[in-house]
Amino acid sequence: MRPFTLAILFLSSTLAFSQAPPAKRPIKHSDYDIWNTASAITLSPDGQWLAYSQTPPEGDGAIVVKSLTGNAAYSIATGTRAAVLGPPGATETPAPSPFGPLAGSPQFTPDGKRVLFPLLPTKAEQEKARNEKKESRTVLAVMDLSNGRYLALGLQNEEPKGYDFTIQRSAADYQP
Repeated sequence: MRPFTLAILFLSSTLAFSQAPPAKRPIKHSDYDIWNTASAITLSPDGQWLAYSQTPPEGDGAIVVKSLTGNAAYSIATGTRAAVLGPPGATETPAPSPFGPLAGSPQFTPDGKRVLFPLLPTKAEQEKARNEKKESRTVLAVMDLSNGRYLALGLQNEEPKGYDFTIQRSAADYQP
């Protein structure tokens, strides 16, 4: 009787483990809505920082700056594109960028201590400007990578403290 019991246990355990795992669910269109796109990927000259524009399929995006040598990571909310909003009910049309072909693309300074990027107006800012009959503008931002603080040039900034954006260079830096 004992060999028969062992055989039954062995067969039942092999049948339980031999069953295929449940099939994975096929991807639906609603799954695409949660994916973000990373574009305008830029590496700092010293290779210590990575910056990119993160854009969802709909809505506002972010500029993301990450340290490749440490744990520092910064995310700044921004719109996905500048748009000209007309009267309510009008359709959006992309506005020409005041920054040329690098619009939305973060750019590091040559010393790798700061990153410059355009701050596009968010959808809420565009709506607010439209309701107040004002113009929403894309502005240039400069971030200090040592502390993550940034200054949006062309806006009323909350901090009265000034920033020193000088770059220390000598003639030897420009020799071939």
